[in-house]
Amino acid sequence: MSFSLIAWGIFYLITGSVLSYYLFFKGNLIEKKVNWLRESFVKKVTNLNISWEDQLKSVATFFFNLVEALIVVLFIQQFYFGHFKVPTGSMIPHIIPGDHYVVNMLQHKFLGFKRGRTYVFKQPKTDIMFCKRMVALPGEIVKIGFDGKLYINDEAVNLPATYISNMNAKPSLIMHREWTVPKKGDEVSLDFAVFSIEDKDGVSMVDLDRMKKMYEKDKKVLNKIIHVEMAQLTLNDTFETGIILDDEVLGKLILQDKAKLEEDYFFFLGDNTQGSNDSRYWGFAAKSKIKGSLLLRIWPLDRVGIAY
Repeated sequence: MSFSLIAWGIFYLITGSVLSYYLFFKGNLIEKKVNWLRESFVKKVTNLNISWEDQLKSVATFFFNLVEALIVVLFIQQFYFGHFKVPTGSMIPHIIPGDHYVVNMLQHKFLGFKRGRTYVFKQPKTDIMFCKRMVALPGEIVKIGFDGKLYINDEAVNLPATYISNMNAKPSLIMHREWTVPKKGDEVSLDFAVFSIEDKDGVSMVDLDRMKKMYEKDKKVLNKIIHVEMAQLTLNDTFETGIILDDEVLGKLILQDKAKLEEDYFFFLGDNTQGSNDSRYWGFAAKSKIKGSLLLRIWPLDRVGIAY
């Protein structure tokens, strides 16, 4: 058992005990306080002799408890169960834009990641959270066959979606139909790339040599990248694979240095593959960017159910 797993276990044991105390004991106190405040308000209206000082103290105490409760709720959302609203149609028909989900942020810390499960993560080069289906784990070889099937390590896999060849694909998909997913400790280097960047003069295409010169002058040029039109990474001096857009890795790659990866990466696809901007285009998602897995659809009410 790893040290990190033991540390997470101790953390959740302690915080779980504190939250249990708060929800079962402190929560009752808040409910009583709300009832007391309501009764006090009625008395204030009907009895002008009640001290305003006492009323102000009661209101202050109530709002203190309310803020305390909000902090607990935010803590639960940060470490236990979060809320996620689906922003795009990349997972149609199983997941619809506007759906609201409860996100399980605890399971993967102890049981690891599972192929076929839908995860919420921060897509590279954006501040937006997306949800897509994890299809390949670190170290695996993923391939989209011309027969319309998905292959992992040369074996066809059956997932709840049909992954098909997109004849109107972007250049990156036409060039890449096979990827080796990087894992912690791997070394990667960038052979060539064409970037789309946006600045005050509009959008322009920049090759790797020009991007290197721009990056040497100003590290903030990475913030101007809006898309990688095509790229080729070499993994461990052997395998050709897709791009990694995390700034800490991309900066080294642009300088044409080798980058040793500090964490595992994963390959994601959208169920609506012809309308999904996923790992085929922006590369691999880092473990640290994954928030959790979809657990329960809570909205709309007529579609409440377990996520899959």
